[in-house]
Amino acid sequence: VYITKFFFLFPYTITNDFMAPEYKKGTRVLITYLFQKDKLLIGDVVLVKLNSDSSVLLARIVARRGDRVSLRNKKLFRNGNQISEAEKVQFTDKRSPFAASFSKRDNLDEILIKEKTYFLLADNRDEGVDSRELGMISQDSIIGKVLF
Repeated sequence: VYITKFFFLFPYTITNDFMAPEYKKGTRVLITYLFQKDKLLIGDVVLVKLNSDSSVLLARIVARRGDRVSLRNKKLFRNGNQISEAEKVQFTDKRSPFAASFSKRDNLDEILIKEKTYFLLADNRDEGVDSRELGMISQDSIIGKVLF
């Protein structure tokens, strides 16, 4: 049990509401180290190491290498098609979408996702930190994948 818990899986307690409504603050999830970074799928929730001071981020993969991604009025588009996310995404800011000239949070020009990178978004789009601020995330920065 000890070997399984600390070498294959580890419990992680979510410290913010960036991934609400599915993963709210205080929710415990199991993270695995055992996955192929180049085989992650759209929809996978991953744990990313942000920098050398051990900050981490939990976010959902919404685009992979070769995909084109954009946001228009808070709606996600991948390869020119609007992606239905109604059951997973939460918006807490009831104001109309910000103009792209003001913020990339609600409107983002199309980006081509490069090799060995992913585009990640928080499920709570108005509060979360994700690729809109951080840019594309290198697969080398991904340290774990949420199992459940």
